[in-house]
Amino acid sequence: MIEARGSILICKMALEAASVTRSSRMNNKQRMTLKIAIIGSGAAAVGVLRAIEEWRPQAEVTVFDQAEDPTGPFFTDQEPAHRSSAYHRDLYRHMRRTIGLKFPPPKTNFGLEPAKRRIPDWGNVWESGMRGGLTNFWGASSLPFTDDDLHGWPIKAADLSPYYSRIAEMIGISGGYDPLGTYLGNDFVNRPPITRPPVFDKLQNAINDPAAAMPFRVAAGTGRLALETRKDRSNRCIYSGACMTGCSSDSIYSARRDIERYARSGLIQSFIRGTVLAVHSNPLRLKVKTESGEQEHGPFDRVFTCAGCIGSTEIVMRSLGLRSGPLVTDNSVYTFPIIYTGLPLKQPQDDQHFAMTNLLAYCIPGHMDGRVAMIQVYPSIDFLWRYYFPVWFWPLFQPIGNLLRRRVLWGRVFLHGDYSQQYALKLLESDQLALSLTRRPKALTEVPGLWRSIRKTIGRKGFFIPPLAKIRHATSSHYAGSLPLGEGPIGVNGAFLPGAYICDSAGFTNAPAPSLTFTIMANACRIAHGALQY
Repeated sequence: MIEARGSILICKMALEAASVTRSSRMNNKQRMTLKIAIIGSGAAAVGVLRAIEEWRPQAEVTVFDQAEDPTGPFFTDQEPAHRSSAYHRDLYRHMRRTIGLKFPPPKTNFGLEPAKRRIPDWGNVWESGMRGGLTNFWGASSLPFTDDDLHGWPIKAADLSPYYSRIAEMIGISGGYDPLGTYLGNDFVNRPPITRPPVFDKLQNAINDPAAAMPFRVAAGTGRLALETRKDRSNRCIYSGACMTGCSSDSIYSARRDIERYARSGLIQSFIRGTVLAVHSNPLRLKVKTESGEQEHGPFDRVFTCAGCIGSTEIVMRSLGLRSGPLVTDNSVYTFPIIYTGLPLKQPQDDQHFAMTNLLAYCIPGHMDGRVAMIQVYPSIDFLWRYYFPVWFWPLFQPIGNLLRRRVLWGRVFLHGDYSQQYALKLLESDQLALSLTRRPKALTEVPGLWRSIRKTIGRKGFFIPPLAKIRHATSSHYAGSLPLGEGPIGVNGAFLPGAYICDSAGFTNAPAPSLTFTIMANACRIAHGALQY
């Protein structure tokens, strides 16, 4: 009897051990064989990869991308300070020849401008066929959305907070303690602020100094930038002033850097060069157009679309058989000069500077139905006049250029999507995507109290904004809201097909004025985290 009981006990233990081993093997197999497709290689793709890195590091990841060389025809490893005058001469000549004369001149990646899509009777919107997407060109402003920005969304700032933290660790955000940070609450700053010309410190103090009550309260602070500012780092910012032509120090964050790092680490197993046309289900497969023709890839367990707002919308439309319907919102943006007329300020010994956003300001409405506007303030960088003047004139104009940086700043105000232009997307009979303007933006003066608040708050203590000197741009490159989460065919979790998710700004409920990229990355990480839990 004892022997029988012992045999039964041994058998039971063996069965339990076998069950645990089988379950363990199944879990390990599931983790090892989970096949993931990521469409695109920009900011949203990095957010997804960050989630995979933490929660499914053994997955087999394939990135589908139409990427080309992101370095541009004038890329060089030589630091800007050591580049010859011939380099800059040829670079600016190349830009004028290929881009033409525009104001303001467009930012390039070592002479290479992003691709554009034409909208009839309106202008162009930016696209990117480069690895890293439009992060090769963006100004690096990295701002979390507040609950006011997320008004109407199915999520709140607290839902994004842990993912903002993860992304901030990756990209690094420079900044300091100031009233802008007080308004934002947690701004996720983890790098020292940039060194700015003294005129920016004076402007920041003037804006934040209490003034007469206005329809919009303005809070200003140093730019929250995805920028390496730590002095002990080899890729620290060297303040060369060459930011608008491409950062050879690799100080300004680009998604390309993390995409390449994930490829080296083995998290990305393969890249497939081509344009994804559609996602098919049961099982998940991708229809891809390559140089050799259309192909089908799969099956996959998860598909994450990260092709940019317009690109992802096109893929989802084909996948769901939608010929029309989605509307893309593009934040309206205006540029205006800020002139300093006060006493001369003590200048540093050199004239080096950071040539993009040096100061950020939020215009916060005092009325319940208002929307926050964002202002980026730039110096008068050499790029502005070198682009227009012949090379022989540069040495003669350089002293004037230095003076302009002390006296003339440039503000760019971004409006909420409620006041901005919208584009309708439609698939033609040829299956090509067409965009058309369906809503024109409001004029800056049509937003109740905004322009008056900006002029009154900034235009004092030695600063002056000319009343009519503002230029509206055709696009801000901030595209969002075509397939909102939880509306129509898109689930609250971003799913548009079982196992397939939209992860970029196409899924935004609307288009707040602050820069979108930080939230694109954090929200993509959030969506991917949820998708990887089953």
